[in-house]
Amino acid sequence: MEYLLKSDKATAVVSNDKAEIHSFKLNNSECEYMWQGDAKYWAGRNPILFPQVGNTYDKVQRINGKEYHMGNHGLARHAKFTCLNHNGNKVSLVFESDAATKELYPFDFALYVEYTLEGSRLSIDYRIENKSSEAMPFGFGLHPAFNCPIDKGEDFSDYWIAFSAQEDQMAITTDCLIDNKLPLTRNLFNVFPTVIYKGLNSSNVRLTNGKHTVEVGVANYPYLAFWSPSDAPFVCIEPWYSHGDFTKVDKDFSQREGMITLNPGESFYATYYIEILN
Repeated sequence: MEYLLKSDKATAVVSNDKAEIHSFKLNNSECEYMWQGDAKYWAGRNPILFPQVGNTYDKVQRINGKEYHMGNHGLARHAKFTCLNHNGNKVSLVFESDAATKELYPFDFALYVEYTLEGSRLSIDYRIENKSSEAMPFGFGLHPAFNCPIDKGEDFSDYWIAFSAQEDQMAITTDCLIDNKLPLTRNLFNVFPTVIYKGLNSSNVRLTNGKHTVEVGVANYPYLAFWSPSDAPFVCIEPWYSHGDFTKVDKDFSQREGMITLNPGESFYATYYIEILN
């Protein structure tokens, strides 16, 4: 089911399928800012990455001495969420563990997502609750994909990523900022399919060509990734709390870099936003 959110400036559509954004437009424009999904390039749109970002090196999760195989980016990207509330500019959704999820990830949890549209800013708030009787480790991140180019007659290479603060090129994959901007070129993503930064100073980044601009809030996220498959007409801007293995790591799932652990009854909170500026 899809849920329509409206404000005086914009309209968004959110689905209970994966709790993904299906559309985000200004009211006075037909330009679609969100990637619509196409299996030729990538059928996904903007999944939630829980309870892992990426995967372990050998695709196996070792938790408390047992092996699990939950798949790339975890469980939420395949989940049907339940709507808790929907009115004019807001929708609240939840994904809860069940017998099937516990075969892949042995914990009881609830993942709450709330979308709020105010003006041309869509704020997305998350709460993850540990409903187990033991400590629960997990990874968390976002994977929103944006049309690039946004308008007809434009080219992917017309666009760049602008950072809101001066960066020191803390790239894990490659240092390729020019005047504090990341130019979007096919060659970049052919060489480095995922460009990953760690410890950014910026609280937001902008995807822009000078005419169209969409801003993504990334404050408090330790990692920020950019991804675009070969020749795909979109780019993903991905704030992460954790990451997949870059090399072989012989550690329990809970001991990987960036993992979060909640004690029974505790909750973890995260937020970000997407705003259309023009």
